[in-house]
Amino acid sequence: WSVAVLALTACLGFVPEYRTKEFKQKKKDAEIIKDAGKNMVELTRRRLVERPPAMEPARKAHYSFPVVFGLSDSDPLSTRSAQMKTYSRLISDLDAGGNRYSSDVSEVDLSDPEDVKVTVADPAGAVLVHLGSDQFLSRFKIYLSHAAGWRQQFQKLDSVDLRYDGQIIVNPDGAQEAIKRNFTTEARRHGGKR
Repeated sequence: WSVAVLALTACLGFVPEYRTKEFKQKKKDAEIIKDAGKNMVELTRRRLVERPPAMEPARKAHYSFPVVFGLSDSDPLSTRSAQMKTYSRLISDLDAGGNRYSSDVSEVDLSDPEDVKVTVADPAGAVLVHLGSDQFLSRFKIYLSHAAGWRQQFQKLDSVDLRYDGQIIVNPDGAQEAIKRNFTTEARRHGGKR
C-alpha cells in the first residue's frame, strides 16, 4: 500500500506543505518580523533607560499632611473658605521657625471655628488637643511640654483642652468620645475596615 500511495502522489504532483516555496517564504518572513520586533523592544528599552525622567520619581516625593474634618459640601463657600484659612493659619503657626510640629498632627477638626481640635499622633496613643481659635503654637507647645507628666498623672490621656488662658483641662471629652475618635482614626487608616 505505501508504495502505491507514493506512486500516486508522485504522479499527481503532490508536495508536502513544508517543502513548498510559499511555506518556506512565510517562515522566513515570520522570522524577520520576530527579529525586528525583538530589535525594536531592545531599542525602546535602551532609549528609556538613557533618557532622563520627565518628572521626578514619586518615591523621592513625600507628602504629609493631616486629614481635615468639619468641612461640608453643603456649607456656603464663604464658610469653607474661612475654615481653610483657619487651617492654613494653624499649619503655618505650628511650623513657624522650622519646628515642623504639623508633622505630629494626624487630624484637624475645623467644625467649630472657636475650637480648632487636632489629633496628635503619639506613640502612647492619639490625643485630641483643643487649641481654640488662636495662639496655636503657644498652646501646642504647652501640650508638648506637659504631655509626659499628664501621662504619669492620669491613667489614660485622651484629650486636653487648652482653649482658656491659665486653665488646662485634661480628658474633658470623656471616655466615649475618645473611644469613638480612636475607632474612626483606626478605621480611616485601614481603608474604612476595622
